[in-house]
Amino acid sequence: EMVRRGAEQSLKDLGESTGSIRSKRLRKRFVSLASILTPSSLAGAVPGGAKSLYLVIVAMMLVGGYYAFPMIASRIGPGETLPVGRIVNVDLSAGPKSPKSAIILRTNGVLDVWSINDQKLTARVRVPATVERVIAERDGGVILLMGEEIGRLDPESQFSSEKMTSIKLDMRPSSVFFHEKENSLCIFDNQGAETTLKVLDAVTLQEKKTYPIKAALSGGCTVSPDFKIVLMLDAKGKLSLCELSTGEVFPVDGKQMSGELKQMTGEDQLGAILSVLFTEDMKYLALWMPKGCLILDAKNLGFVKFLPNPDEFGFVTAKGIPEDSDLIVVSRSGLVYTMADDFNVSEAGMGRTTTFDISVIGTGGELVLLADTEGKDFDVYSISGQKMVLSDSGEK
Repeated sequence: EMVRRGAEQSLKDLGESTGSIRSKRLRKRFVSLASILTPSSLAGAVPGGAKSLYLVIVAMMLVGGYYAFPMIASRIGPGETLPVGRIVNVDLSAGPKSPKSAIILRTNGVLDVWSINDQKLTARVRVPATVERVIAERDGGVILLMGEEIGRLDPESQFSSEKMTSIKLDMRPSSVFFHEKENSLCIFDNQGAETTLKVLDAVTLQEKKTYPIKAALSGGCTVSPDFKIVLMLDAKGKLSLCELSTGEVFPVDGKQMSGELKQMTGEDQLGAILSVLFTEDMKYLALWMPKGCLILDAKNLGFVKFLPNPDEFGFVTAKGIPEDSDLIVVSRSGLVYTMADDFNVSEAGMGRTTTFDISVIGTGGELVLLADTEGKDFDVYSISGQKMVLSDSGEK
């Protein structure tokens, strides 16, 4: 030890820094340890012996650290820097009583909450990797659908998953519908020849009502604003109607619809139904299909209007305006159609140069969020102002 300290002092006298001296000492010890632990055959195989082997080990550690850093960073607890992965699912909290926010679910179990008014990232948090879909509920919370589990992140806890309210379901739901007017989750469980509809409060996740449905369910469901009717859409695009008071199911006559459609539009058929919804005042039904959007009278399913696709990409989503007959329809190329009560159509473009995979319209019908599931970016547009109000490049 005296010899070592004397040598270090001599190096200092010659102008060597303390940090450089300690670095050399550590390196020599590492080389010595590598020489002892490494089989002589391996050390001999590396040109330069143990010293070159040391450099090889350091290089391997640097490469491994480069690829392991995102994984390590995602597990280091509070204050962590989470990776910005591809977009998986989106939603908008844009109702009259909740802050206007964009909810973005990304790969690697990361959730973003963006303030639209401030154009800032409110929260970027870790969520379970099993999350398949996110829902922005009326009071500002975020609902996570995770197969046989449902969770809710509270804005008061900064959307912390550690303080998440969650429930376990008996089985994976055959369909889940968010009822915005009642701020409720409609959970459909297919049990052989029958289906059970369970209505959960979106804040507490406690069960409020249960309805039996006398039919097996194999596709998506839409519950009417007054909670009297369920529209059931199977995997082949066949539409059925259920009266919740009795649980009876009635198929919609596709042949009659095709005959009336040909008289009105000249089209023999529109193709399988992709999705369906009620206008908020329960006057009309809107169905969109590969060839366009179809408006039906909700009472007798009579034809009201047919809106053909504006381009080869077709419509991607629609939304009813609260307490009104108005309807907002968005095409995959970024065209927005607003249909008023008389269903005169006003068209607005959002100036996009590329198509997108997913979109969602805010509860008030003022904002639309567009995203591509192959990328990290999303845009939120104001429909009335026809301009972009928020854009995330994934770098913020």
